Amino acid sequence: MFNITYQVLDQKQKLKEFAGNNDDYDADIFQELDEGAPVVFNGAVFLFGSLWFFYRKMFLLGSIILVWPMIAFGVILFSPHQYSGELLFIFYIVYALSHILLGFFANTLYWKKWSAYLNYIFL
Repeated sequence: MFNITYQVLDQKQKLKEFAGNNDDYDADIFQELDEGAPVVFNGAVFLFGSLWFFYRKMFLLGSIILVWPMIAFGVILFSPHQYSGELLFIFYIVYALSHILLGFFANTLYWKKWSAYLNYIFL
């Protein structure tokens, strides 16, 4: 019993090192996800997108989320055909939908990163 309590306390300490200033929020979210709760919407990801991923040290996803709209917008902006206005509208819709989806799945992605970190530390 003592060993289990020690592991839980050690996990919370590792979470504080991993999550930084937002450890209480993350601990609650991680516990819900660990218990099989449905995905939880993260408003910060919806509003700030790639900045949240960079803050959470998920640099690959942050870079992809930062760069793909620039490339898509550049292709649409410099496209020679007459449908660039419609393409721009579709781009804005896809961009908004992608941020909504990121808002729903970012906590899960972060939890998977946290779980991999814990497995690395404890093994």
